[in-house]
Amino acid sequence: GVSSARNTGIKNARGKYISLLDQDDMWFPNKLLLQVTFMEENQHLGGVLCGFSLSRFVNGIQKPIGNVLTNDLDRLTSGWLSFRGNGGLICSTMLFRNSELPIYFDSTFSHVSDLDFFLRFQSVYELGYLEEILVYYNQHRNQMHTLSSELLKEYPLLIGSLELRK
Repeated sequence: GVSSARNTGIKNARGKYISLLDQDDMWFPNKLLLQVTFMEENQHLGGVLCGFSLSRFVNGIQKPIGNVLTNDLDRLTSGWLSFRGNGGLICSTMLFRNSELPIYFDSTFSHVSDLDFFLRFQSVYELGYLEEILVYYNQHRNQMHTLSSELLKEYPLLIGSLELRK
């Protein structure tokens, strides 16, 4: 699954930074340059998120429908936890250090694996936020986090598995 594939990539990464790109999203051309520069200037951070443009493909053409741009990480997390979509915590927006103590995706989850990853990452590393729109996040009806009944099944397992500081 997706979690196992991401973990294989994280385990085999040799660069200083790791950034994930979901198959239905697109990076702006300057995403990596801006995020790496930000991380070099903020050595205390374990990773950085950025804003994104919500879009849909209509007849093969990408149509922007809005932007998500907030540096309030608690608000982004609460969006997930209160079933308001993914709250803005999109794996395609993140760049993080290739660390000696890596955080991996829990492959026992399918629908909340991203949320689980972000919660565990934030419990170990400080995340920064680059206030730039650098990703197209393409919305469609088959996205895992929009399948509410499946999310409801995994939420109790997620909450039970986490040791959260907050």
